[in-house]
Amino acid sequence: MVGLALDPSKQTQYYAQGPHTFYDIAPLKYGSWDEYQKGVVNVLADFKSATFTVNDDAEIHPTGDHAWGFATVKEDATMKSGKREIATIRWTFVFEKQDGKWLIVHEHVSEPLQ
Repeated sequence: MVGLALDPSKQTQYYAQGPHTFYDIAPLKYGSWDEYQKGVVNVLADFKSATFTVNDDAEIHPTGDHAWGFATVKEDATMKSGKREIATIRWTFVFEKQDGKWLIVHEHVSEPLQ
């Protein structure tokens, strides 16, 4: 997740296709990867650049063909307005092994209010 491209189509390879729920900072939720990919461009439109670095508190818990986990992530972004945004966000995820590849089938990203 370091240096994550601001073009969501470059992240498609990591996400399961079909009806899965993904929660990002805004809006409330997306009901599939296609919906996310089309909608998140509106959120990303204000960004000039962004780097997201998974912190050292990441945990992954495998259970058969699924794994769930969580981490905090450092965001270092520059908006098109020139404003720099630095934050620590929370990331929770569920992976599913599909055709030998681990794909994200559920994701929740949130930022603490304080």
